[in-house]
Amino acid sequence: MTSIKERIELYIKLGSNIKQDIQTYLSDKDIDLEERWSIFELISEMGLLVTQTGGDGHLSTIDIDATMYDDFNTDRYCRLTYVKMYKMLLNRQDLKGYTEDMMNQWREVVLSGGADSFIHDW
Repeated sequence: MTSIKERIELYIKLGSNIKQDIQTYLSDKDIDLEERWSIFELISEMGLLVTQTGGDGHLSTIDIDATMYDDFNTDRYCRLTYVKMYKMLLNRQDLKGYTEDMMNQWREVVLSGGADSFIHDW
């Protein structure tokens, strides 16, 4: 049986490698978006990715007209996962007129970002 110290060292060694592999996979546009997003949802629950400190959840990168407080019930300095945010975007898709292309473009930006959540700072 291995000691806790050996297990921690192994985890640290594998952790950095697996995170790099995950990011490469998530960013690979040759792989179907739905497949990559389902993996993203899975690993988001595991805490394998980081939380970005700040930002608007990439909304400004695709010109989605939304505010964090009004549309996502997220106060300043609160953490919001991209998986939860996507579900909220889907619920407002018809009301706000978000197209499928806009939603897919937003997911591509999220998948290439290397984070599973962010802290809303404005």
